[in-house]
Order: sequence, then structure tokens, then C-alpha cells
Amino acid sequence: MSDFWLNQALDDIVFDILSLTEDERNEVYYAVCELVKNRLEKARSV
Repeated sequence: MSDFWLNQALDDIVFDILSLTEDERNEVYYAVCELVKNRLEKARSV
């Protein structure tokens, strides 16, 4: 099993425990991507 599928399985377990809908899960992924993007932009400006 690849790291991607292991991470996806762990995400699904946590999201299930939190009872997140599919839309809410997608919002979490989007927010994380935004945080990473902002962090990379900040790192480039230093």
C-alpha cells in the first residue's frame, strides 16, 4: 500500500470520528492546501 492510500485511510478514520460530510472533508483539504501554499510563499520571500 502506498503512502497516499495510508494517509487517505487515516484521514477517513479521523473524518469519520468527527462525522464530517464529504463537503466538509473537501474544505479541510482545501484549507490545508492554502496553508501550505502560504507557507511556501513566505519561505520564498525570506
